[in-house]
This record gives sequence, structure tokens and C-alpha cells, in this order.
Amino acid sequence: WPEWRVGDNHGQPDISVIEQLETTITQLEEQLVEIEVQMQDNNSYRLQHRYYILKRELYEARLSVQFNRHKLALYGNDYLYKPDPDIVELGTQLNQLRIKRRIYDYVVEVL
Repeated sequence: WPEWRVGDNHGQPDISVIEQLETTITQLEEQLVEIEVQMQDNNSYRLQHRYYILKRELYEARLSVQFNRHKLALYGNDYLYKPDPDIVELGTQLNQLRIKRRIYDYVVEVL
């Protein structure tokens, strides 16, 4: 690995911030369920767009929680060099949601 030239990272994620993110995750999941119910009756492009916006926010929050918990579990800069498969999976899913959301950004703009 390349040399880490900025020194050791002595900062640690704040547990209270992680807990706030977990609360946000719960709220986003609830909102997504509501939108899914609405989409059964009315599958509009704007509703689908809103769904992807919230889903992306959900995965960003999940990724942040997972990454910060991973960082807490490791010492120093180890979290940079030991990839976590759950983080990789969440990151991949987040990128797919970013693509879908971007497509619907354009669709809604045309409407």
C-alpha cells in the first residue's frame, strides 16, 4: 500500500451522530413504505422520482453508519486498508440508486 503521509487518524466517529443517522434511517424507511403504497394506486414519474430520492438518502445514511461502525472497530488507519464486504455492497447499491435517481431527475425536468 502507498505510504500514509498525513499521520495517524486519532479521531473517532461520534456515537450520538451514528444514533441520529439510525433514527433517520428508520424515518426514511417509513416514508418509503408510504410512497410504495401510493405507487400502487398512482405510479407517476414524480412519485417514482421521490422514491429514488428517499431511497438514495437511505443508502447514504446506511453506508455512513456502516463505515463509521467499521472505523470504530478498527484502530488508526486500518479501516482504510481492510475493505468491508458490507460497505462494498452498500456502496454498489448506492451507485445504482444514484444512476436511477439521475435518470428520473431528467424525466421530471421534462414534465
